Amino acid sequence: MPQMPPPPMAPVVGASPGETWAYRARGPDPLVAVRVVRFGTQRPARVLVRFVDDAFEGREEWVAPARLKVPWPDVDAFIDWERRWDAVADEPVYDTVEEHAASTVFDALIDADLARIGYGVLAGVTTIQNVGGLAAFLGVDPGVLLADPRSFEDHGALIVPWPTTCLIAERAAMRDPDRILRDVEADEAKARQEAVYGHDFRGYRGEWAHIEARKCALDDEEHGRPVREVLRRWCGADPVDRRDELAALRLEVVRLGEVVETAITALRRRGAAEDAAAIERTLGVRVARVNHRR
Repeated sequence: MPQMPPPPMAPVVGASPGETWAYRARGPDPLVAVRVVRFGTQRPARVLVRFVDDAFEGREEWVAPARLKVPWPDVDAFIDWERRWDAVADEPVYDTVEEHAASTVFDALIDADLARIGYGVLAGVTTIQNVGGLAAFLGVDPGVLLADPRSFEDHGALIVPWPTTCLIAERAAMRDPDRILRDVEADEAKARQEAVYGHDFRGYRGEWAHIEARKCALDDEEHGRPVREVLRRWCGADPVDRRDELAALRLEVVRLGEVVETAITALRRRGAAEDAAAIERTLGVRVARVNHRR
């Protein structure tokens, strides 16, 4: 079961001796009724509870306060709340290529005041704080964000499952493809460098370690490149083609600048200094710009 925020009906700190609460020892266990006897005075905090059902024969036990989930009268609402979270977090997307791509888009483009993507056991689940604001940002009707029947409101926010999360990421990438593609190109350049030189990093104890180039290349082949491919697909063919054309154009400008420099040098060596100077006067600004970019 996902580790979810406590529901508003479960203020455990408000438990008082004599009250009956829903108790669960571990995640998969059913909820059972216990009566609060008293609170311990030592640390870690403990609560003495007596199990209500006759099957427990009046058993008492010191338990962690976090195991008291909700007052027993609210147990049905709590179970319904858990079922909603289980349903919305049921997509097996943790550590997938698409999940990493979506997290990249959220981190780069989506303000946390609008929406936040979940991680770990809540991978693929998004909490939308401002439905109207996010819809306007994405250029979609708010109903699109509400369409999945598993979505529900919790603590004033809309909780949505993976299909909606994926839609948000795709729309955001289409809205600002250049930002995402810049990050993709930077990651690609880093991967090429590490495939040649490897990667040095500092461990949590401060010591330096080295990952060999071959391992870096394999990791990028398995994880990095597939994520970049998804991001490029989400950005759309036109922005990708446009950036590819710009990159090719920059390379061609650099190549032409080198050709001009070579021609000028050759003219001077053959005694045609005036012709070389004339070319420099005509193209000097352009050549200087090329050299500066290099």
